[in-house]
Amino acid sequence: MRSMPVPPPSHANPSRRGVAWEICPRTPPRLQVEVAPDQQQYPRCPKLTRPQLVPGFAIQLWWDYFGQKVALRNARNEEVYRYDKSEGLEGRFWCQLHQDFYASVVLKKGKAPIVPCRYVDWAYFEKLDDPFFNEAIAKCKEFGLYDLMGF
Repeated sequence: MRSMPVPPPSHANPSRRGVAWEICPRTPPRLQVEVAPDQQQYPRCPKLTRPQLVPGFAIQLWWDYFGQKVALRNARNEEVYRYDKSEGLEGRFWCQLHQDFYASVVLKKGKAPIVPCRYVDWAYFEKLDDPFFNEAIAKCKEFGLYDLMGF
């Protein structure tokens, strides 16, 4: 007798709370963060954008650092922060090296993700008093990751 075919897995349900809810039911859906008036609010994750031209400044030729480890290593040997910030570059970059690296390496990967941050509810795991969790918490404290992961 032939076996019946296995039904396809159900599609993801975005309204379902998921595994994280069963593990940490007190975890808020997102952190409450105060936004300064000069910061821009995005309804979704922001997308990476190409460097823009600054009006009034001469356009410089850019260097493609993709796959050129030696050229990048040599360029990084120079201490760029001893000079003033270049006004001819967009506000995100301090020097031409930063802009060239961003445009040729970071953006070259196609869909470079910007993902929402998550954090660990340490108080919940400490209250469980599980030996495995206690060992993981101790290791995170030992490596200095405890505060960072709980932020």
